[in-house]
Amino acid sequence: MMNARRALAVFLVLPLTVLFLLGLVAGRLDATLLNPTFVKQQARDLRLYQRLHEDGVRRLVRNVLDHPEKRPANLRVIALPTDQKAEDSVTTLAQSFLPPAWVERETEETIDALLPWLAGRSDHFTINVSLHDGLIGTLGHPTSGQPSAFERAWRDLGMGQRTVLSIARSYDSDPANAGKPVPGAPPGVRTVTAAVELRGESAGAWFDQQWFGFVDQAMPYLAGDSKTMNARISFEAFPFLADPFAKALHLPPEQMTQQGWRLTDADL
Repeated sequence: MMNARRALAVFLVLPLTVLFLLGLVAGRLDATLLNPTFVKQQARDLRLYQRLHEDGVRRLVRNVLDHPEKRPANLRVIALPTDQKAEDSVTTLAQSFLPPAWVERETEETIDALLPWLAGRSDHFTINVSLHDGLIGTLGHPTSGQPSAFERAWRDLGMGQRTVLSIARSYDSDPANAGKPVPGAPPGVRTVTAAVELRGESAGAWFDQQWFGFVDQAMPYLAGDSKTMNARISFEAFPFLADPFAKALHLPPEQMTQQGWRLTDADL
């Protein structure tokens, strides 16, 4: 018959065994998954950063091109090209914004900050991600007067004309806009799309010029090199596009007509 001492031993052995195993697991985790040096070395050994750069970015681009609903709401009306050329151009652009060295540096800094906190060796953590180099490399001009990587890809895909026509067609497809005047269009032109098509490629060329002027004005602030920003797109040359762009950007039409599309540091 089991005496009290043996009964107590049996009663305690299970929780003590569980605690012992948990201690082993915790110690193992602390030496592996919660050890920044171990995790970073595993990522390097698996070529994780290179795989993300080479395969992950391309898969993401393909997914976004094939599924417009996954794009930001304001961009869904723009008919992006989906052929191989578009995939290659956008992938190259995204890879220039997120080079492997940047991904590795930022990821490892995050690991160094986060894992000690998860392991209980730190009371707090701070994560700072710098996009400065990516913005400069993608939106900046290699030399004065030379187009940026973003501008080259944009123009190569004919995105100026695509953007203007897409926004015009989206505007015209809304029954609420039927019969509205088309300011600045020749007599008899009743839709914004017709007004754009009547001007040929000039609407796209106008938007390219306005858009990259806007980007050049905004980029120093976005990259952290300036404390102020005052970027603007004027619709004086194409007044019939002010209302469609206002609708696409969810801005008051009167503001777009009178002031254009303006973005300042106070808006962000």
